[in-house]
Amino acid sequence: VDKSENRVGIGTASPSDLLHLSTSGAPIIRLTDSDTNDYHRIYASNGSLYFDADKGDTVGSSKMGFGVDDTNVMNITSTGVGIGTASPAFPLTVEASGTFSKIGQRVYRDDNKGNYQDMQFARGTVGSPTVVQDDDELFTLRAFGYNPDGTDFDEAGQIVFAVDGDPSTSTDDSDMPGRIEFWTTPNAASTSVERMRIDSSGNVGIGCTPIQELHVKNSSSDHTTVIID
Repeated sequence: VDKSENRVGIGTASPSDLLHLSTSGAPIIRLTDSDTNDYHRIYASNGSLYFDADKGDTVGSSKMGFGVDDTNVMNITSTGVGIGTASPAFPLTVEASGTFSKIGQRVYRDDNKGNYQDMQFARGTVGSPTVVQDDDELFTLRAFGYNPDGTDFDEAGQIVFAVDGDPSTSTDDSDMPGRIEFWTTPNAASTSVERMRIDSSGNVGIGCTPIQELHVKNSSSDHTTVIID
């Protein structure tokens, strides 16, 4: 105990902060709930800081919560990270009630490029990734609305980024041909349908796979009408 600096040292005679833990191994702080006998740990090892909630898995369905101004704002569970919810349904779930939800990025730099969102997909595993194949969906952006009977969210539409050809060919191992598909859900239906696509050649197809710069087809009729107003 350093009375002159009001500091306490455990494992050290010269504490640098109000409470200073020092050991040749990993310094660990253990918190035990005597009612349930579950315990939690905060510890450091090899330059890294770790937080373990319910380390012994005594209770199960545990969470790590974060609060600001007496309000819970974020939770980490075995399912994922929840912002605005204590029960995340996905690896990252952002939920809002009574207001809109927004995720924003802001960049300041003296250059001609701003924000990026990189979505990457590979076949294989993390340790042994392999090349993707023709028609593989690399990224899909989907929008859902709560349905009238109040049981689930139904899809209204999606935008699909897919491989459109053979990637990594013998003549170009950096080749990655791509296409963008636009899907919407018809009235009185719950499954979306592809409406338009832009292929790897830049051709646009409405209702079809394009074979020209602009290709329009009405699959439900022998006639196709294009209005230019």
